Amino acid sequence: MNRVLFNSLILSSFFLVTTAASVAQFKETANVNTSPNPQFLSIGDFNNDGIPDLAVSLVLPNNVAILLGAGDGTFPTRFEFGSRGLRGSYGSIAVGDFNEDGNADIGVLYSELLNIFAGNGNGTFHLLSSTAMIGIVSVYSTVADLNNDGHLDIVITNVVSSDLSVLLGNGDGTFQPTVEYPLVSGASQVRAFDVNRDGHLDLVTDPACSDSNCTHGELDILLNNGDGTFQPPLRFDAGFFPHGLAVADVNNDGKLDAAVTNPNSAANMVSVLLGNGDGTFGPPVGFPVESSPLAVAIADFDGDGNPDLAVANTDNATVSLLRGNGDGTFQPAQSFRIGQSPSDVLAVDFNGDGLPDLAFPLYEAHHVSVYTNQRNVFGIVPPR
Repeated sequence: MNRVLFNSLILSSFFLVTTAASVAQFKETANVNTSPNPQFLSIGDFNNDGIPDLAVSLVLPNNVAILLGAGDGTFPTRFEFGSRGLRGSYGSIAVGDFNEDGNADIGVLYSELLNIFAGNGNGTFHLLSSTAMIGIVSVYSTVADLNNDGHLDIVITNVVSSDLSVLLGNGDGTFQPTVEYPLVSGASQVRAFDVNRDGHLDLVTDPACSDSNCTHGELDILLNNGDGTFQPPLRFDAGFFPHGLAVADVNNDGKLDAAVTNPNSAANMVSVLLGNGDGTFGPPVGFPVESSPLAVAIADFDGDGNPDLAVANTDNATVSLLRGNGDGTFQPAQSFRIGQSPSDVLAVDFNGDGLPDLAFPLYEAHHVSVYTNQRNVFGIVPPR
């Protein structure tokens, strides 16, 4: 089994969103009570059945909920845990086989601590290691092999100390001492992609403020030297207060692009920056969505070969779907309600039909909701 374990996968009542020309349709197949305040979702196969499962960070109890998928878009089995005073989760959950035993493990962030819980292969976990970090208020993480040694590494955003922590893995669930890379301000998210096409994974992140008044944020690119160390960031305008971040080739030119959300009453949009294939990006082009967009996912929801966008809007509890034109532009957003305060979004095929579905943590409703793709998104029915 691939040790990244679904890390690179692209994501009862009916909700219809109608415009003059088209209809978008998803069906809610799961609404799982996760106890107070689910904030982030991560994907993995935690019981080795080949079906994607969910790991959920729960803020107020500082625990982790594991939701085991049934393969039909439902999640009938649920575990929740913390461990011996090592509180479960303040930020996102890193997923990968960190000790290389064939089972998916999780890395849990709490303040300046990274706790690795080793998977037992049946959806349960045990504490394996705990690593102190230098960064302050660690929130988001991503998993990749950054130095090409065959071991999984972790990168973490630190909001208060305004830097990234890079922890190179030893292959046994432990990590080398953290290395910090300063940013102009705290970043919400980080991704690892080869944006300059040199065969090494670079870091893409989104510092919220690039000036004293926080009127602009950035897309920052830290190019990999090939050994898991990184160059100072290349900085690109990403509009007002970027938050959500996704990376994919949205204009079908073979070069990676970026989408960021701009959750502000003066903006409320998703901005797309087209990549040049050398680690540089063009100016942001904004597409209006609903109120306070916090997260974005990129996937081909209608099967036409062009990437589309799904944006979670927290203030009015909606999801905006934007159909891609294949050239880096998108049609006007269509939106539907999903519950209270979605704080994240994943686009993953949960029911095995080859089409990306959607999952959301509903922060104020204390649930995780999963909506399966009904094969007529934007009025397009893809071939079976």
